[in-house]
Amino acid sequence: MSESPPTNVKEFDWKWKEWLSSLHRQTLLWLVKYKSSSISLTLASTTTTISDTKVASDSVILITPMNLNMANEVWYISSQAAGQFILTHANSGTTRTYRYIVI
Repeated sequence: MSESPPTNVKEFDWKWKEWLSSLHRQTLLWLVKYKSSSISLTLASTTTTISDTKVASDSVILITPMNLNMANEVWYISSQAAGQFILTHANSGTTRTYRYIVI
């Protein structure tokens, strides 16, 4: 059983927005499921090198802290190339873990 085509512009607009919303939701779920990874920052160092074959020089890397203590830290991506990126951060003696996705 197939769905009947829209009969007016308003119905078409609604179906189009519903389809885009579904596509957006499925894309985000795919990114989280297949592209997310963990980072454990290097202890007693101010940089951590993350090797990941998904990274390209023009990739967008989204990083999220996994608890409040990590959320208060200052860090940034100081270098990025094919296959890796370098995260610069504060020196600490405690293990800190983040999650990231590469787009």
